[in-house]
Amino acid sequence: MHLPAHLLAQKLNLILLLGLHRLDIDESTRDALQALGIDPMLPDEEQLLQGIAIVHQWEKSGQGVKIAEKDKITPFPEESLPVAGAEMEPFFMATIAGDFIPLLPELLFLLQRQQLLLPLHWIPKAMTHAIEHPEIWPYLKPVSGKRGMLLLAHLPTTSEFLASQTQQANPPDIQLALRHQFIQTLAGEGGQVYTRNVEKIAAPPDKPWEESFAIQVLELAAMRTTMASPWNDEGIAALLIIAAKSCPASIFYRYSSYLWPEDGYFWRYWQPIVQKFTAILEFRKAMHNVLPNAFTH
Repeated sequence: MHLPAHLLAQKLNLILLLGLHRLDIDESTRDALQALGIDPMLPDEEQLLQGIAIVHQWEKSGQGVKIAEKDKITPFPEESLPVAGAEMEPFFMATIAGDFIPLLPELLFLLQRQQLLLPLHWIPKAMTHAIEHPEIWPYLKPVSGKRGMLLLAHLPTTSEFLASQTQQANPPDIQLALRHQFIQTLAGEGGQVYTRNVEKIAAPPDKPWEESFAIQVLELAAMRTTMASPWNDEGIAALLIIAAKSCPASIFYRYSSYLWPEDGYFWRYWQPIVQKFTAILEFRKAMHNVLPNAFTH
């Protein structure tokens, strides 16, 4: 039979998107590539790329591609939402495949808020993180789209995960009493700030801290950094990083303009933490500024 050219191109793209380490080139696809005149001795990636280029040219001319009768390809479904454009690529690189992986849920949430879809080629990598950290999945699913879910269905590693997941409701809010208790500990002279307690007050991207709480945390943490308390430094260090991730966008300016006491004990020994705090804020500010214009045209 003859297969519409765009469907063969779609299949070749699907293999590339998933990666040859996840999905092999089946026999019928290799036959189709050879029928296009592509050298079978070339590396698989090169064969696929050449095949896509040739098939796209055939598609423009309206020709079909002859393939085996047994080979069935389901067309990609139409999407009702646009895909995030090239402006977002640096953010995808930094969160999905880079140094800002902890900010991936916020990036996915911002995409959903702007009614944008995650580009297909980033979905397998994002799914790898979701399998390791299931709390990411409620943010990934809405921005995967129909095509993304079809793509994920071909990933052997995701079938069991997807079968076990249900659409999670909005992440639970942090209890007000817990916030109040933490502020008391942070403000108290003898209160110790433990890393495990700090992690309990981290906020999800769709429910950041209230402005008043975020400002209190910053000011009290900064005050504590001037104290020479080596048994408690880890808690303060963790708090600064979580504060940078959990504060609302409305006070980015307040956080990023804070003047740290450079002559204090904490600055001398934990300067990389403050620099990381600043880097997280600047990255989040950039995400919030760019996303409203990140449409594919």
